[in-house]
Amino acid sequence: MSTQKGNYRGIHNGGWKKGFLSYNFKTNEYEIVNAQGVWPVIESSVGQSTGMEDKEGVEIYAGSGGVHSEYGRYYVKFGEYRTDNDNHNVGFCIQWMGEHQARAYRKDVGWWVGEGLLFNLNTTDTSHLLEKQT
Repeated sequence: MSTQKGNYRGIHNGGWKKGFLSYNFKTNEYEIVNAQGVWPVIESSVGQSTGMEDKEGVEIYAGSGGVHSEYGRYYVKFGEYRTDNDNHNVGFCIQWMGEHQARAYRKDVGWWVGEGLLFNLNTTDTSHLLEKQT
């Protein structure tokens, strides 16, 4: 088993689990480990916390995405990106999608959070895996 430090989340049985990320080599599954237990999660749903919140106070995770905003459709990822002054950076960034990809929108998540422009980041492309609340 390999465990990554940090705050992660993943979908288990239709709901989010938060904690440490672990990979179980015996079962070939990603797991979230927290004080309540060990939870196998859907690999495509796993995201790491950016340590930031959107304008509604909801924690932002890498992998949060498929979001429509007034600036277009995007998702949050961890990786290399360039800023307006062409500096290379590594960190949490916004990947613009579709026709918005070619626009010169900023990619650094911190700027968008600081301006209060990011929202609904927990609405992900994996939302169909979450159970409907009744």
